[in-house]
Amino acid sequence: YGIDTKTEIVISPEDDAELRRIRITNKTGLVKTIEVTSYAEIVLASQSSDEAHPAFSNLFVETMIAPEHKAIFSTRRPRSEEEQPPWAFHLMDAYGVKVEAISFESDRMAFIGRGRDLTNPSALDNELLKGGQGAVLDPIFSIRYRLTIKPNQVATIDLIYGVAETKAACENLLHKYRDSHLK
Repeated sequence: YGIDTKTEIVISPEDDAELRRIRITNKTGLVKTIEVTSYAEIVLASQSSDEAHPAFSNLFVETMIAPEHKAIFSTRRPRSEEEQPPWAFHLMDAYGVKVEAISFESDRMAFIGRGRDLTNPSALDNELLKGGQGAVLDPIFSIRYRLTIKPNQVATIDLIYGVAETKAACENLLHKYRDSHLK
């Protein structure tokens, strides 16, 4: 349909972070409005713990939408006073185009919908994601951007995921990889 997409994926060699850059080029003579929606399931537990009891493990994860950062944060509620649970974040940002709307979701059931699955989630039927956050039953990271791309214009969308020991450390990673010098 006249839209060219290229994706680059990089794992940081120095931080627990993954960067995905998507370049979308409108090769038509028409202005196009498109939506880009990310989706990732949150674990924040060891692989063996998650595989043994995934539903139980998810009960301890809490999410926080931070529109001022264009991000979602998550952590585990500690099981004891000594436990220092990890924090994670997902950021999406767009450059070079007009952003019409940004929305967020962190509740998998709200994203997928009753009687549906990931091949046809109800979230794709709606203009905006619902914005669920907190102690949801099955946590996810999902951010949607609605963009207007002019003819021959290139939209650059960055998706950044990271894990750190504290929320402040996650915010530092978020700012580090959003750095304009990395563009």
